[in-house]
Amino acid sequence: MSKKVKYNIILNGILKFISICLQFVLIRETFWFLKSEEVFGVWMTILTLLGWFELVNLGIGNGLRNKITEIYYDIEKIKEYISTAYTISTIISAVVMILYLLFFRVINWQLIFNTKSISHESLNLLFSIIIISYLAQMVFQLLNSICFANQDAVYPSLFPVISNLIIIIFIFFLRLFKNTSEGNIILLGTIYGLTTLGVLFFANIFFFKTKYKRIKPQISHINFKHSTSLMNTGIKFLILQLCAAVIFTTDSIIITNLLGPVEVSKYQLVYKLFNVFNVISMIIMTPLWSAFSLAYSKNDYKWIKSVLMKLLYLMIPVIIGIGVLALTCKKIIYVWMGTNINISYPLIIIVALYTFGVVWSNVFSYILNGLNRINLQLSAMIFGAIINIPLSILFVEKYNFGICGVVAASFISLLTYNVLAPLETHLFIKKLISKNVY
Repeated sequence: MSKKVKYNIILNGILKFISICLQFVLIRETFWFLKSEEVFGVWMTILTLLGWFELVNLGIGNGLRNKITEIYYDIEKIKEYISTAYTISTIISAVVMILYLLFFRVINWQLIFNTKSISHESLNLLFSIIIISYLAQMVFQLLNSICFANQDAVYPSLFPVISNLIIIIFIFFLRLFKNTSEGNIILLGTIYGLTTLGVLFFANIFFFKTKYKRIKPQISHINFKHSTSLMNTGIKFLILQLCAAVIFTTDSIIITNLLGPVEVSKYQLVYKLFNVFNVISMIIMTPLWSAFSLAYSKNDYKWIKSVLMKLLYLMIPVIIGIGVLALTCKKIIYVWMGTNINISYPLIIIVALYTFGVVWSNVFSYILNGLNRINLQLSAMIFGAIINIPLSILFVEKYNFGICGVVAASFISLLTYNVLAPLETHLFIKKLISKNVY
């Protein structure tokens, strides 16, 4: 493992630790700020759905990331790809924004979130603020792809830390005033949207004036011929992201619709706690994506295999850690939230199993993405996405499994991928090493 990759993993680890601490503080403060478990459940569902905004740029970010890695030393061509990516993303975001503003009044958010605690007008205002700010944010998030491609994975971890710290300060200040839950969720949406957008906007200005000055986007370097190349790579990643979004982010909206927003609160608290393991896996895997791409381009296949073996050995402490957390989960949530929340042990157990499935899938998805092996991933994830929602509804409505049924459906949806991805990785690396020898 190269020094730069190790450096990224260590610094990423420090920043992610800070980020996790801030997330726990932020969730607790948000819970008490909103003054209602139902409104809190609606808010947590909204945060989950914000992940869908990453699909708006049609996978251009991931396509750009891989392209920069492929042409790492060709500065002029990199500038063309970056300039083109920013232009296309701006156009797409603007079109989606206009379409939303034309049709948002016909969307019944109360029906979607199964709530009467927030008025239709307030939900319309809340979503207008959030959607417009996050669509603008999609353009500036391309900086993350540039950082990842240059193996500067530390910076994309730094931006959320800054955003969350600012949001917490605002919430602490606003809790001094007495507002309604409905008024508070609108304030919260405004703070979230504008803060995240502002941090990314100023980060773009700073980095393109300093570290990435040589490759900053310019109108003169826009070349729409590269859009096909960006989209061809990006569209495959887009479909993967879409399938992943169905499997990973629909649980809250399904629970909201079938069981109510209050149940989302219980699910999200358990999920956020176990998500620490997913965050840790991302700390390790995020810098490795571009490192795998670089090793692949240099025919250093043995390095890829050795790193994979080390990652598999790390599964042992992950299993132990998840087991310990499952045993202590209820006590931790009580201390964390400062109040007793009724959470069942079956929910804790199924979330623990699901968490291991996600961590396992991360290992192989990042390796295969770095090696640009997308096709088998696509097939497995499309299958998982197709069965996920019907399976969730079946488990809840026919078998009365409640929240556990929704999480179980997501776990089952990942099984095909979690079996096929290791086989694909092993066979492909074995083939590359054999080919390299001869």
